Amino acid sequence: MSNSHPSFHPTYNIKPSIIQKLLLCVFLIYLSACSTQLKTNTQGSNEEQAKRWSFAGKIAIKVNTKSQKANITWETDHNDYDILLYGPFGQGKIHIQKLGEQVSLTSDGKTKYADDPETLLYQTTGLSLPISSLKYWIRGVEDPSYPANKELDLDGDLAQLRQEDWTVNYSGYDIFENNRGDRLLLPNKLKLFNQKASKDNTSPNEPLNTAAISATIVIKEWQP
Repeated sequence: MSNSHPSFHPTYNIKPSIIQKLLLCVFLIYLSACSTQLKTNTQGSNEEQAKRWSFAGKIAIKVNTKSQKANITWETDHNDYDILLYGPFGQGKIHIQKLGEQVSLTSDGKTKYADDPETLLYQTTGLSLPISSLKYWIRGVEDPSYPANKELDLDGDLAQLRQEDWTVNYSGYDIFENNRGDRLLLPNKLKLFNQKASKDNTSPNEPLNTAAISATIVIKEWQP
C-alpha cells in the first residue's frame, strides 16, 4: 500500500519588481516624446493655428548694392493683418494694415489706400515686396494662390520654396509653444529674392526701373 499525498502547487504573490517599474516609466516617456515630436513637425499645417499668429524680429532689404534694416512686428487674424516697420528706408515708421477688403499704409502721419499692400509699399518706399505671399512664406507654407516648387532638407523640413518670381530659402527653425501648449516647428530665419529682377540685371539692356531685390528676415519671437 503506497502512501499517496495530494500534489501541492504553491501560489506566489508576484509583485512588480523595480526593473519592471523602470521599464514601464521608460516606455511612457518614449510615448510622450513621440507625441511631442508629431506636434513639432506640423509646420503650420493645422488650419486653426494658422489663422491667428504674430511675430517680432528684424528685416534687412537689399536693392542692388544698397541695404537697409528695420524692426518688424506682424500680427495676423484670419485674413486681416497689422504690420509695423520701425526705422526703415528713411521713413521712421511704416504701418500697413488690412481690415476686410481695405488695405492702408500710414507713414509720417499720412495714410494711403490701395487694393493691395505691394502697391502701397512701392508708392511709399520704391520697394517691391510680396507681402500678400509673405503671410504664408513666413510660416514655411506656400501661398495657395500660385504653383510652388519645394525642396526639403535632410530632416524633411522646408529648405527652399519657389513661387512666381521669388525664391525663399529657409536657414533655421525653432520650436515655439502656442497658448494651447502645442510645440510647433517654425522658421526663425529666411531669405527671399526676386528671380526675375536678378535675371533682368544680367542683361546689357537692363531697364532703369529694374533692381535685384532680396530680403532677410530674422524672427526673434513667435506667438503661433
